[in-house]
Amino acid sequence: MSAALRFGSICLVAIAVLMIGAAIARPQGGDDGLVPVDLQVGFTRSSFLGVNEADARAAFKVFSAKVGERRGYEITPTIRVFNDLTELMKEIELGTQDLLILESWDYLTLSPIGKMPVEFVTVEQGVMMEDYLVLVRADTDYSNLADLEGRYVIVLDSTNSNIGKHWLRTELMALGVLDPRAFFNRFEIKEKPSQVVLPVFFGNADACVVDRSGFEIMAELNPQVGTMLRVMARSDPYLDSVACVRRDGWDEPKHRTDLIAALQELTQDPAGQQIMNLFKFNDLVPFESRHLDTVRALHQRHDALIKDMVSTAGDLERQ
Repeated sequence: MSAALRFGSICLVAIAVLMIGAAIARPQGGDDGLVPVDLQVGFTRSSFLGVNEADARAAFKVFSAKVGERRGYEITPTIRVFNDLTELMKEIELGTQDLLILESWDYLTLSPIGKMPVEFVTVEQGVMMEDYLVLVRADTDYSNLADLEGRYVIVLDSTNSNIGKHWLRTELMALGVLDPRAFFNRFEIKEKPSQVVLPVFFGNADACVVDRSGFEIMAELNPQVGTMLRVMARSDPYLDSVACVRRDGWDEPKHRTDLIAALQELTQDPAGQQIMNLFKFNDLVPFESRHLDTVRALHQRHDALIKDMVSTAGDLERQ
């Protein structure tokens, strides 16, 4: 699987915009005979990492207008990007969002979200979850994270490649390190695999954290990358992003059911196939709780380690 097939969170919004015309409608049509449709879509800011926001907005607006008109709807989408999870949770409780795209990590941070359950995840070339790698040069003797103290490390953080930073932070906390910047001599976050992998390849950085598919595409483009770099550590496979649909508050209960059914038929819809080609993913499947098992375990371990470190710090202060 190549990194080019990473699905963008934007694509899920585009999908919903296209398909929701069959699901939610006001009772009367306009002068042109099209039925007006409102769609409220929420993102976390991380959903736009590595994506040109203006291009994304324009893309789904064009596609939604085209497909909406063909089906007799005039869609008015409203997109809101949330920088703060507290603000997002407030809007969820108020019932203002119809569709929500966010990192699985953020979803678990906010859980339980009874009003907006997860409904879908994407599949890319048969792969639903991705593992993350710590890469070093093959000619070095680094064997574990402790060996990287005082070194230069780069971490990938991009749309649907965002769990790596949480995994690394959790592993460092297991070593007693709360802040990566206090452990490494230099610590950077980059949005593209090339910005993460190549500095290590050329010996300008000591190690990097990247998703497996990002490393594989770099090795495909330059086989020497696969030869000169080695995997020092590997995470469990993690689901990066989820799509949530509002549970209640629809004009009619069937509207939500129709939306979910339409999303399930995405791959058979010509307009849906165009979006899939544009945003580089090849399937959309219903969510199952087990899909979050590994991320949930990581999140719980992360929180437990923070609690222990804070408790220990408090004990030391009282001594």
